Amino acid sequence: MSQRLRKIGGHFTEDSFKPVIKQIEGRGVLVVAVMNSNCKECERIQGFILKLESGLLERLSNLVFMYGYSNIPLDQAGEIIEKAEKEKSRRKDKSKKDQGGKSLGDSHLMDWDAIPEGHGYAIYTGEKEVVFVRNIFDHDEFAASIVDTIRRFSSSIRSLPNLSAKKRFLDQKGTGIIVEIQGTTSSDKIAEMEQEVAKHKDRLKKIPVYFCKGIVQEMSFYKQGKAVVKLKGTNFAKFLKKIPGG
Repeated sequence: MSQRLRKIGGHFTEDSFKPVIKQIEGRGVLVVAVMNSNCKECERIQGFILKLESGLLERLSNLVFMYGYSNIPLDQAGEIIEKAEKEKSRRKDKSKKDQGGKSLGDSHLMDWDAIPEGHGYAIYTGEKEVVFVRNIFDHDEFAASIVDTIRRFSSSIRSLPNLSAKKRFLDQKGTGIIVEIQGTTSSDKIAEMEQEVAKHKDRLKKIPVYFCKGIVQEMSFYKQGKAVVKLKGTNFAKFLKKIPGG
């Protein structure tokens, strides 16, 4: 199996994948997926892995994909997350050795502190640039989110796969522009919108732009999680003029 496609098992802390991220940062995208044996929809992720093994990985030359399996009951997700947060707080000032971290591959099942409920995935485009999709999510959008991220990797545009990822971005008091697009929007239209954003990269300076699949067509500028400017439609030039300093 390619070193860019690895099945993993054992216990992983939130920092376990930092060495891999640092190794590929600026050159590739890291996806870490946890499939759950209690979720039939995870067969779609398994199907994507089979495609990677059958040659798709060579076409996605910027992708590093790591995956494992969990058997945690999905209906206990809320309770598991709460316990994990308490444990994380308790261990905050302890060393990594005291945290009980284990080496890679010491178990058939995957246990990851970043997704304690054992169902979801993360897409890393940098050490501090990561999108988590956890617990309940649309498995159909999994492959598309990865392909979109890789396509946008060399540009200033980033991806938020869905509204849950957008909420997490806002909860973490993120700053940036979110272009929310409807699920029925054609790929040609999305590409056209991406090209329009690219025209204004000099004016955007250090403001990140995220494309997010949602319900309405809307562009918003958020500063530390708070909405500063909102505009319906697809006129990005008009929207940019409304941003302070734009």
